[in-house]
Amino acid sequence: MCPVVVGHRTEFWEVTESSREEMCVVPRVRDLLNRFRPAGAPGAAGNAGVPVDRDASMRTELAPLFARLAPTLGDCADIVARARRDADVRRAADAERARSLLAQAQVTAPVERRSAASAIEEQVAADAAHASSAAANDLLELRERVLQRTPALVEQVVAAVSELLADDSGSRTARGAA
Repeated sequence: MCPVVVGHRTEFWEVTESSREEMCVVPRVRDLLNRFRPAGAPGAAGNAGVPVDRDASMRTELAPLFARLAPTLGDCADIVARARRDADVRRAADAERARSLLAQAQVTAPVERRSAASAIEEQVAADAAHASSAAANDLLELRERVLQRTPALVEQVVAAVSELLADDSGSRTARGAA
């Protein structure tokens, strides 16, 4: 309920669902002051007048227009009701489609997991084969280096041992002569 001053009395208008956003009409100061304005012009006496009730005159003037708009308001309410029904139908259809997609995903998920796992296994096997061939190549290179360096190292060891043996036999003969 919304209090509205109309003329000399206060009316309470009910704000309905369709006029929810309608603002309450509050009289302007000019309208209040116009009630106390003299009815006639200054000067000679004339006929006695009654202040004009502009709100009432506007209501009577606009009443036929609002009466003609009443069916349109009903049409608007019907349009809103249809839109709500359509939205409910679409919401239900979308919910059903979402449930269908979820069920389909639950069915295809194991297949997709197996497919992804096999792809990963193939990649791991390929990486392992590549690492194995790289290790085999490294081993071959190492063997080649060993075969190339072994004779020189054997010669150095034999020379060092021969020198040690020669030094050892020379010191024994020198000790035995002394």
